[in-house]
Amino acid sequence: MDLPVKRKMLMNDFRGKKKRFLAIIYMILTFFMLYLNQDGFFLGGFGIVYAYLIGLLLIGLAILSFLVRPQLDRGIFMIQQVYILCLPYLLTVLYSFFVWAIKFSGFTSITRGFFYVFYQLIAFAAAGASFYLLGKNAIWYFWAMLMGVNLFRTVMVIVYDGIGNLWSDFVTLLTSFGSQTGDTIAKLELHDGNFAVFCFLIFIFAYFNKISHKWIVMSINLILALLGFKRIAVVGVLLAWVILLLAKLIKKEYTKTFLYGCAVLLCVLAVVYLVIVRTRLLETLLSEANIDSLGRTDLYQYIEQFYDFGPTYIGNGLGYVSRLLANLSDSVLAAWSESGFIAGELHNDFLRILIDIGVPGFAIWLCSFVFVRLRLMLKNTPKTGIMLIAGIAYLFITYMTDNTYYYYQTNFVFALIVLYTSVDDFEKKTQKVSAADHSIGNLEITTGIGL
Repeated sequence: MDLPVKRKMLMNDFRGKKKRFLAIIYMILTFFMLYLNQDGFFLGGFGIVYAYLIGLLLIGLAILSFLVRPQLDRGIFMIQQVYILCLPYLLTVLYSFFVWAIKFSGFTSITRGFFYVFYQLIAFAAAGASFYLLGKNAIWYFWAMLMGVNLFRTVMVIVYDGIGNLWSDFVTLLTSFGSQTGDTIAKLELHDGNFAVFCFLIFIFAYFNKISHKWIVMSINLILALLGFKRIAVVGVLLAWVILLLAKLIKKEYTKTFLYGCAVLLCVLAVVYLVIVRTRLLETLLSEANIDSLGRTDLYQYIEQFYDFGPTYIGNGLGYVSRLLANLSDSVLAAWSESGFIAGELHNDFLRILIDIGVPGFAIWLCSFVFVRLRLMLKNTPKTGIMLIAGIAYLFITYMTDNTYYYYQTNFVFALIVLYTSVDDFEKKTQKVSAADHSIGNLEITTGIGL
């Protein structure tokens, strides 16, 4: 065997072992990141969550990999894509600093508001680091660990409560469409993890025909989604699927027009929903539909005194709503607890953002979250824009009744499904360029020899 050939084989073997090693390390880290999502410790008065630390480790691992063997084009591309996803969060921080400055807010208020955003920036950056390290395989490693964690929790519930109790609660949950549940299956209501599992259904649906063992993958994801049943997540996934189907049916030359039309409708949906909440029309609609808000409308009414819906309302900076709810009077809490309602969060991210950063800040956030992201992502291919809008549609539905805007796992998965499409486009372009360069090189050599 020639020495150059042998050297090439050894190099390829080394690279293969390196990828397998990185994959193993990545799966171990992501498993614990997902499993320890709510666990942490206090250091110097600050609460440190293990999931965020592991996210920082993934980012550090990507930086180390770049320093050892730089892939400049790939690195620059991932930074650009992550920046697009982070942009709305960064703008709300900048706006909040303006509000904090003119209102002379205290240091505690500022740090609390800042870290709310900082943790989500870690999620987006860690998702980008995942693709830099492992390419498109990163999403499947993460999917396997997310399913693994949820399956492990399910097995633990079966061990302690019995499969009969779980099955009985599961049937009740499905037949009542989530309005009734039991103590056993309630243990699988992981909120952030459940919404992340549902979010993956968007990706699987979009790439269904290209997935190996697609029915097995879909079945596993669907079963685990149903076990942690979220009514609002079902609605969000269905809306995302409709967008994906329509995008596939329309002519390619109309794709951008379709996407911008969806963007307008999503923004209108957000504003109209806020109007419905503020005018208390939501309570009337839920009552007529015989839907229990589980205390949400009571909370929305209570918090009306702390904000205005006019253009002069500039807000109080990020984290303001959380401080309000953390400092509720004992009399208010006592009154709500009698009815079985406990106010831990606002359960309405649109309203939370509006109260935090005011009407001008909300307008900035909404435009950057949808339109600016879409415009920048469309510089790749329309496919990336389609996945972005489908993902945003899912998130917007969940924002109506939950707190997913600050959910770490949910944002991580949202970033993964969008970045997968952009990375796919990037790799195809890179391969085409490499092939073209190779062909040109051969042509130049041939021509040279001919001359």
